[in-house]
Amino acid sequence: MLKLPGYVKIFCALLLLCAFNTAFSQQKFDVFISNSGNDSNAGKTSFAPLKSFKGSIALLRKTASEKGAVSIGLESGSHFNEALLPSYSVLVGMYNNFLYNNNPVVLNGSDEYNAGWTLVENSPNVFEHAISTAGFSGEPVGGYNYVFVVEIDKELEKTLPLTARKILAYEPSIEKVNAKPGTFYEPATISDSIQVYVHTTDGQPPNLHAKFRYEVTVRNRAVNSYDYDNNTFENLSVRGYGAGYGLLPGGYNSSYNKIIFGPGAAVHHLVLKSGKINNSLFLPGVRNIPNIALTFYNVEGFGKVNKVSNTIFLAIPQAIYSHTSYGTHYASVELNNVIGFADTAIGGQFISTSDNDTLILNNVYTDKYSAGLNVGHNNISASVISINNSCFKDVVRGMAFGSNSIKAQINNTLIRSDKKDNVTAIAMQQNTTLVLTNSILHIRNTGNQGIFLSRYLSSADGVTATGNIFIADANEQDDIQVGHYKPFDINGIVQDKLNKNVYILVKGRNMVWDINNNSTSSVTNTTSFTEWQRLSGQDLNSLFFDLRKDPRGLKAIFIDADNGNYELANTPEAHRIRAINAGMTLPVTCFLKKPSYEEAADMIRSGRLLTMNACKNPCLGTALFTTTQLNTAALNNSQVILKWTVKDNNNLDHIDVERSTGSSAFSKIYMSTVSNDSTYTFIDNDVANGISYNYRLKIVTKAGEACFSSVNNVTHLYNKYALSIFPNPSRGMIKMTTEGYSGFGTLLVLNSTGQKIVEKKITLITGIPQHVDLPKYLRGVYWLKLVLHDGVLVKRFVVE
Repeated sequence: MLKLPGYVKIFCALLLLCAFNTAFSQQKFDVFISNSGNDSNAGKTSFAPLKSFKGSIALLRKTASEKGAVSIGLESGSHFNEALLPSYSVLVGMYNNFLYNNNPVVLNGSDEYNAGWTLVENSPNVFEHAISTAGFSGEPVGGYNYVFVVEIDKELEKTLPLTARKILAYEPSIEKVNAKPGTFYEPATISDSIQVYVHTTDGQPPNLHAKFRYEVTVRNRAVNSYDYDNNTFENLSVRGYGAGYGLLPGGYNSSYNKIIFGPGAAVHHLVLKSGKINNSLFLPGVRNIPNIALTFYNVEGFGKVNKVSNTIFLAIPQAIYSHTSYGTHYASVELNNVIGFADTAIGGQFISTSDNDTLILNNVYTDKYSAGLNVGHNNISASVISINNSCFKDVVRGMAFGSNSIKAQINNTLIRSDKKDNVTAIAMQQNTTLVLTNSILHIRNTGNQGIFLSRYLSSADGVTATGNIFIADANEQDDIQVGHYKPFDINGIVQDKLNKNVYILVKGRNMVWDINNNSTSSVTNTTSFTEWQRLSGQDLNSLFFDLRKDPRGLKAIFIDADNGNYELANTPEAHRIRAINAGMTLPVTCFLKKPSYEEAADMIRSGRLLTMNACKNPCLGTALFTTTQLNTAALNNSQVILKWTVKDNNNLDHIDVERSTGSSAFSKIYMSTVSNDSTYTFIDNDVANGISYNYRLKIVTKAGEACFSSVNNVTHLYNKYALSIFPNPSRGMIKMTTEGYSGFGTLLVLNSTGQKIVEKKITLITGIPQHVDLPKYLRGVYWLKLVLHDGVLVKRFVVE
């Protein structure tokens, strides 16, 4: 270790202080607020933060008057039990403290009420408390705004803080609360206080309860900037507010990234005029009835675009609603990689939209929603609908389209019911044209009616269905209706076109085709597939399988459809499907497991994504079965680090790392031999700033079989720091310097397989060399990794 004279140490300490101040100032927040701050501080740096929203108002207003908007930095790990109502656009984000704590900021709008509850006369189980409604800004409580009660397990909260919060269910009267533990009631009011009535889960008084503590909503919104545009919110955990109009409402073109909404939040967690939601999590709100987690709404849409990406809705009865009130529509609502698990008891509609011109769903996965999507509030529907690579599991009505001259396209999508009554996979109103390709509609119906395609025929609608699989699994005495079709072209009327489809009857009385004659409006029903082909002239290259007496069931066609693996099996029936080139692209190969609150929140904090392929084995269906997942991240100095873990090396020969840019083909940049079940690391040194790179793994068996991992995308942006190592190559002793960085860090030395050789905390001073103590290891290639407070530096060195 380098030894320095005392005066040099003082100088270095000052230099280090300046470096920290510079680093944090580069986060470009106008105002800094921290639980450890003081409202007498200047609030302009992380070293002198303010303590509260209230204490920051003067500085916020001054900054807004000078700049027109304000960026507010909240210290990571801080809790704020306040509301901020700015009259300007805001950026609210998080800055890390000196311990590099990356815990999100918590905004909580409820207060503890663990005393003062009194027993209601003639209601032996109900306790009441007067709660101030001042935090609701004079708005009525009980319309869109709700006071509510959270029961928190004190012990569970120590390890599982989100799971520990149980929202007591709302009941509409004291009498109903008295009869049901775990409920509460609050009447509508515009007064300064409200009586809240509670029946605790175990019936014991809430006053100083041995097991639980109680919080009650005292504010409506957290940061309200709905009347101002271009707001940004990042790295926040928001809960306990009762606003029907949103916890963090934002004007046009507002954005939200890494936000955890709830549990114990508003009826509408978020109301947004227009904007983007990314890498966020919605947990249950105030009432366990169908209320909405995310609403895109304004009186006018003005052609704005709304997007939701990489977001999870967990135990939410209704996830997304979009509409406007008057003349202009939203241009589009777009979902990409959005996952939704409904409340297991109450499954509502995952997304309901109207008054937007286009609806796009890519890589969307829903489970236990009674309806995957409902397009057309009051029949005012999007004109263009595109659904790709999605899964709607355990539905009663998979999709419903309104009547507004809709053009709908569904591709590579699974719609499946799990033993539900009266199932409809797709419902079409009039004036809708549907193109359905490469998809699976699997109806498991227990009622007297199951329909693949429900349809009101009109002169301006039509269906094109190619390369799909229709699976009927009904009660033995009931029919499954395939749909109403008009296969004849009369006087320019649209002709339906069906070809290369597969129809599978697993259980039930019959599959029924309805043939509509356009000229006479007469309908012919047939339960014979060959008659359907003859009478309609459709599906001439399609197949029908009756598996009702086949003991293999669906395994006569698929590997394991019950668990989501609809890959064609190695059977004669499946080979026939392959032979007609049905166009199947395997919508899913497994079903996702519903994560816990903590698991989902950890994904959001760490930046990991839950995707509909998260349960997928990339090599399923080949002779190779492995669980290899690729992780990638950009580093300093034109580098990208890749890591993967091999959990089963049986029959594995090697793994290639492949890379592509833009539309270029993948090419091999590295080959790794596989010697054991462990984690492997590779650093790509040849990357350019600002270029988007795609990486994947090619996994090769000893027999030469190959399969591929999912594709990861990385766009590298250079950091300002540099790391030097000398001598390199060395004979076991090296020194290192950092350029542009002074401060604390963690030093690690890794061998070529990613194994950690050295780890220690270190103080770095820019430009001053430091000796690195290396154990006496064999010759080879090593990596020196420095973990800094705002970045990571990695350098390769060789020991000869």
